[in-house]
Amino acid sequence: MIMQLAFFHSYHDLRFVILFDEEDYGEWEWLKWLPHLKSLHTHGRNLIYNEQTRDQLLSGIYDLLKEREHTEKSTKNCSSLISFLLWLQTN
Repeated sequence: MIMQLAFFHSYHDLRFVILFDEEDYGEWEWLKWLPHLKSLHTHGRNLIYNEQTRDQLLSGIYDLLKEREHTEKSTKNCSSLISFLLWLQTN
């Protein structure tokens, strides 16, 4: 499913955020090559697997959502918004 979304949607329109346990990093590491995982606020990728990556990435996403809300209210234009896909790996 992730590869289908990456193939059919530009990384300008869709961003991925993947949450998983740190011990499963090897299974998800290959995703770092997809441009859809590039973080908009850090120089890393949207792979959340420990407390440090969680704090860095979720605070950036929260800031982006607050910025969107402000922009939407002031311009009533949603054409420049990016969609996020949040994928949670559970055991």
